Amino acid sequence: MLPAWTGLPRPGDQVERLFSVPSPYHDLVLTYAWSRLDLDEGLGLVCLDSGHMIRVEGREVVVDGGEAWAVTFRVELDRGWRTRLAHMALVDDGGERTLLLEADGEGNWLRNGTPSPELQGCLDVDFAATPFTNTFVIRRLGLSVGETAEIRAAWVGVPHLEVEALEQTYLHLQPRAGVDRYEYRASGAYEGWIIEVDQDGVAIDYQGFARRIHP
Repeated sequence: MLPAWTGLPRPGDQVERLFSVPSPYHDLVLTYAWSRLDLDEGLGLVCLDSGHMIRVEGREVVVDGGEAWAVTFRVELDRGWRTRLAHMALVDDGGERTLLLEADGEGNWLRNGTPSPELQGCLDVDFAATPFTNTFVIRRLGLSVGETAEIRAAWVGVPHLEVEALEQTYLHLQPRAGVDRYEYRASGAYEGWIIEVDQDGVAIDYQGFARRIHP
C-alpha cells in the first residue's frame, strides 16, 4: 500500500484525477534539490512534470578530488513508473559525452539505438548522479512495511556514463519518528544504505550519499 498521495502520481492515475478543477496545462510540476555527502562539493536539482507521462529533468554539478563535471538528464516514465526513456549529457575536462537509453516497459532496451540484451529484464533506470531515481522503484513497487523485493535496474555511473544491469534489493523498514524508511542493497555490496523518504517516496536523507535541501 502506497503512502498517502500528496503530489506524485500513483500507478494508474489518470490526469483528470490529479486536479480538482480543470487545468489548461494538465501538468503538475514539483522541484527537489539535494546536497551530496560523498563528494567534496555536489549539488543536484530535479523537476518532475506529471501529465500523461511522468517526465523528470535534472542537473548536477560536482567538484571532487581535483575533478569537476556537470551532468544533465531527462527520464520519461509511464504511469506505472516504468522507465521508457533516459538521456544523459555530461561535460568534464575531457569534453562532452551522451547516453540514450530506450525501453519498452517489458524489460527490453536500446542503448544509443542498438539493442542491449545485457539489460534484459530491467524496468528501472538508476542514475548514480541523483537519489531521485530510487523514487521510481519505491513508487512502482508499493511495498508495505516489512516487505522486500529484488529488482534488476539499468545502472548508469558518472562521470563515465557506463551502464550495467545491477541486482538491487529494497526493504521497507518500520518508520522512525514518523519518517518512512527503506534499506537499499546492491549486488556485491557488503552492507545496505538507509533511505529516509517523504510520503511521496522522495529521498530526504540517503545515508552517506545525499541530503535534501529543498523543499
